[in-house]
Amino acid sequence: MKVQLLSGATATNGAGSMAVGSITTVAVANLVDGETFTLDDGVTSSVFEFDKTGNGVTGGRVAVDVSGDTTAGDVRDTVIAAVNGSGLTIAASIAGTAKAGLKNAVVGTVGNTTSGDTVDDVGFVVTNMAGGIAGVVLRSAVAGVEIGDKAELVVASTAGSGTMTATIRLWGYSAVAQDWFPLGVGTASGKGVINGGSALEETGADAIAHIENIDGLENLERIHAEIVSIGGTATAISAWLVARR
Repeated sequence: MKVQLLSGATATNGAGSMAVGSITTVAVANLVDGETFTLDDGVTSSVFEFDKTGNGVTGGRVAVDVSGDTTAGDVRDTVIAAVNGSGLTIAASIAGTAKAGLKNAVVGTVGNTTSGDTVDDVGFVVTNMAGGIAGVVLRSAVAGVEIGDKAELVVASTAGSGTMTATIRLWGYSAVAQDWFPLGVGTASGKGVINGGSALEETGADAIAHIENIDGLENLERIHAEIVSIGGTATAISAWLVARR
């Protein structure tokens, strides 16, 4: 049995993660009553409306009551509370003096969505939710996928020329911690990098081929291969996780 992790990847892709975004806030004096921002968790989209007067907001919108706030930091805290109480799977937290960090609790590309706002002040910025990676399911009764503790990772170049290299880092998703983690041990930058932490080099003329045993998969639900770096001309890499019987 084999599960393809990457196919024809030609550039660095993000580290295993759920979709993230941010909101940079401004002082209340720079907001207009009724201005809004919109967030989408991949299933539900919600419009958040700033209430400067304490008189409520338009029906169907999430109130962001800043009537008692003054500074951008105050607004940040109120925004965080509103997002966390909205019912979206997006969680907000402090990311700076005037910045709220956003993270979708749901793994996968479904969380990569477009955000928006109607705030006139240019200092107020809502970034899109991005970076969510689905990875490959290791065990699923529905899909009939079941990979145990050990597997073999097979990596091969599918195209390219010049001096071809590829550095690949493995990430596993834990449903218990609800986050992605680099596999294995080592330094922060090298943890999870296959081939003993070194880049894969050519094993023949314009060819990369590598097989490596991978273990410690029994408590993970998904696995993702990140291309940390890739070299050569039009280099493309494919990787497969082959279940060991």
